[in-house]
Amino acid sequence: MRIFVSVKIGKELENKIIEWQKSRDDLKVRWLKPENLHITLIPPWETQNIEEVKNKLKSLPRGEQSELYGGEFDILFNKVSFGPKPEHPRLIWAEGKSPENFKKLRKNTEQILGVYNNHPDEYIHVTLARFDPRDFKKLKTRELNEQVDWKDKVKSVILYQSQTLPEGAKYTILEEIKI
Repeated sequence: MRIFVSVKIGKELENKIIEWQKSRDDLKVRWLKPENLHITLIPPWETQNIEEVKNKLKSLPRGEQSELYGGEFDILFNKVSFGPKPEHPRLIWAEGKSPENFKKLRKNTEQILGVYNNHPDEYIHVTLARFDPRDFKKLKTRELNEQVDWKDKVKSVILYQSQTLPEGAKYTILEEIKI
C-alpha cells in the first residue's frame, strides 16, 4: 500500500484556498479538492504493514509536554507560485518558510517511522493544482508570484493512503494523531 504522512490544513485556510482557486478558474489546471489539501511531512512510500506504521505514529510526543515542538503551533504561507521548479513547473502551490516546530515534528516523525524525507527542510508548501508540464505554455499566465498572508495551526499528523486514479489522486485518512 502506498502511504504518506502529512498535516491536514484547517477549515479557515481551506476556505482561503478555495476562494483563491475560484478567482483563477480561467487557468486550465487540475485543482486539488479541499479534502486533498495537506502539507507533506514524509512523502509517499510503499508498505505492507499499516498497523505497525499506525502504532509507531501513536508514539509521537503530544501536547505541551512535548519538548520537541510544544504541541500545536502556527504556520504561515506567504506566496503562491508555480513549482517545484520555476523553469519546469507542474504544480501551483502556496509556500512559506518552514518554522522550527515543523522541522522538529518532521525529524521526530522520520525517526519514529524510520522513513526519511530527502527534500530540503527550509520551506513548506500546499499543492493547490497540478498540470502536465508540457501544457505550461498553454496556460493563460506563465508567471505567478502572488504574495498571500495565509495562516494555519498544526494540530495533528495524518497517515494517508495514496491511490492514483484516472480522475486524479485519491487520499484516504488511515489514522489521525493529535499533537
